[in-house]
Amino acid sequence: PIGDAGSGDLRGLEAFLRWQRPGGREQAAGEFMALAEQRRLVPELGAWVMEEVFRQYREWLREGLPMVPITVNVANAEFASRDLLGQIERLGARYETGWQWLRLDIKEAAVVADAAHSIRKLSELREAGVGTNLDNFGSSFIPLGYLTQLPFRGIKLDAMLIDEKQNRQRRDALFNVVQSIAQVFSAQLIVTRVETAKMREALQRQRIDYLQGYAIARPAHAMEAAAWLRRPESMTQEEVAVPARAAPRRRNRG
Repeated sequence: PIGDAGSGDLRGLEAFLRWQRPGGREQAAGEFMALAEQRRLVPELGAWVMEEVFRQYREWLREGLPMVPITVNVANAEFASRDLLGQIERLGARYETGWQWLRLDIKEAAVVADAAHSIRKLSELREAGVGTNLDNFGSSFIPLGYLTQLPFRGIKLDAMLIDEKQNRQRRDALFNVVQSIAQVFSAQLIVTRVETAKMREALQRQRIDYLQGYAIARPAHAMEAAAWLRRPESMTQEEVAVPARAAPRRRNRG
């Protein structure tokens, strides 16, 4: 879940990829994506995730749930593909959901690989109604001249890039700088991996737009995410009465 830093209300969901191994524990994407890249399976995985998100969105719509934007991570190879927008439009037509609710997380590395191509691709997505976020801001170097031309709806900053133990004044100043950059480009600032109450409180003082991480709410299966949609003002699993877990086939996550 992605929460409003001020009110705590649900503002969006991000699809997290997990692998449930037979008889084993659930593995996060970071534990198996390197193998998927070696086997050249990333495009197929990305296509599967995208379709699962559209399928789940249609299911929630049929249940009459109030909806929020859904974010999908796009691998560098997927972003470089010429047919990303075509894929999205075909899924929107097939599932009869449209695609204006969709948000894509694009990593800095994908953008700097071919800045001119990135500007064209992001502009096409924006014109079609698909919002994009600059993911992992600060992990690579994007020249400011290019940054001003990239039509991102949001900028995502990993809280782990900021040392929680450093001087509070210096830490707050860093957040102020990034927040100012987001405001200049009319983009929302989303701070991810907010893992402690101390960091959450520091960000709330800074009036950051949106927060995401274990200190906000832990990732959950689709059934639990539906409970958040029913009560967007309360995302913590302790406060939301979660129905019984669905059948094992529900592998997608919010």
